[in-house]
Amino acid sequence: MSYEIYHLTWRGIEIEARYNPEHWGETAHLEIQSLAPKNEPLPITGTGYRSHFHPRGQIEMNEPEHRGDTLIQHVIDWLDAEAAKPQWIKFVQGRQQIELF
Repeated sequence: MSYEIYHLTWRGIEIEARYNPEHWGETAHLEIQSLAPKNEPLPITGTGYRSHFHPRGQIEMNEPEHRGDTLIQHVIDWLDAEAAKPQWIKFVQGRQQIELF
């Protein structure tokens, strides 16, 4: 099966999510990449790219007909949860401060 491609915007960052629900039989594969700004760090990856394997059906949750909406919401929820952590908050605050030296 080929990858399904979804686009979303999170906090001003354009993101592409590529999803293969049956990558290796019982394993699904989700790739997340920031497109604009290109390679912009995200709370789940400092490089703007993340590859994630998980059990098949974990995202669909008995509603495969709504997979796209469910997948986008899953990515947003994941980003929001990680963005609430002190490490990400410190990173964002550091980028907002002006460096004099």
